Amino acid sequence: MTELDPELLRNIAVYPVVVQENVRYRDCDLQRHVNNAVFATYFEIGRSVAMREAMAKGARRPKGTGGSVVRQIINYHGQVRYPSVVQIGTGILRIGRTSFAYGSAVFCNGECAASGEVTTVLTDRETGRPVAIPDDYRATLESIGLRRP
Repeated sequence: MTELDPELLRNIAVYPVVVQENVRYRDCDLQRHVNNAVFATYFEIGRSVAMREAMAKGARRPKGTGGSVVRQIINYHGQVRYPSVVQIGTGILRIGRTSFAYGSAVFCNGECAASGEVTTVLTDRETGRPVAIPDDYRATLESIGLRRP
């Protein structure tokens, strides 16, 4: 894929998977807004739902493999306060030989509060070494790819 336009991730319409989550009181810090670390949890919720949708379409990792998060980038654009409901958008940004990256964003009241990406490597559970992504798994991951304008 070509160079990513960072503004793309701030547009909820590009995400094939969007889930709502209630902001919990415990998500907030002393400044009474959602703590920066909680956005990683919101991204994780989005990835879990996206992967469930991919599995419903037939995605199956090769036997004896797992996924390991190796990189996470979060860009903060605004604050989220309690009580609120956020929308978490998630989709596949790119797929490499052994890894794939999710694009994610958190929206509150129609505004993007955070955006970013998480890279996951497919690994052999016994050795911990990277494993090539099979074509059938790749095709299913592509089915939850970001919608490019």
